[in-house]
Amino acid sequence: TTLVTLKQPYLSNHSSGSDLSSSIIPTLCLSPEGQVKELSADALSIQWASSLLQDIYDFIESYHKSHPLTCPATIPVFQFVTCGLAMTNIPGATAQHKEVYLVEELIQPDHDGPWRKYINNNSSHLCYFKDTNNYRCSEFLAFCQHVQYWRTGCLVFTSDFQGELHELHPYHLLTKLTMPWCKLFSKGNVQHTHHDFEKEHKCNVFCKYFKVPTSY
Repeated sequence: TTLVTLKQPYLSNHSSGSDLSSSIIPTLCLSPEGQVKELSADALSIQWASSLLQDIYDFIESYHKSHPLTCPATIPVFQFVTCGLAMTNIPGATAQHKEVYLVEELIQPDHDGPWRKYINNNSSHLCYFKDTNNYRCSEFLAFCQHVQYWRTGCLVFTSDFQGELHELHPYHLLTKLTMPWCKLFSKGNVQHTHHDFEKEHKCNVFCKYFKVPTSY
């Protein structure tokens, strides 16, 4: 049995006159059409991130077929949570009374380990870890960004890597500002992080072993 979490967008209702310091934030529901628009961006980000991550492992497999060497660092195996959109279908309910949810696999700390943030979406710098295992995972994910940036012709790479040791929970793909589809990948598409990638990224043991180009 897989546990899931249901997510739904709301608008803050600051006109209610309530104390904004309260832990209870007054909200206004979006229309079903508005819910689909908001949640589709998150679902699309996860689907694209999953495809881009699979391309990394395909690249690694192809590289090893022509280079019979052993990577000096263990290659982590990650996957992103699966997700989908769900809409209520209550008999007799009108279209305006339908509810839309983003359904995601639930990461459980007791089962999957503690939540970790490996790389934020406002920079290509790694988050700090004292232990070697988590630091290597951060390096591998930075390598993933490097390969994605290279293999997509500098158009896109995944960021905001967070989750547990093997399962990630992404929301953000960073793209060029000039691309007509740059606003498709949710509101976390931070343009300056993409713009500064070549300056901020530091090649690590994975980048060097797989000889990822730095001339694009």
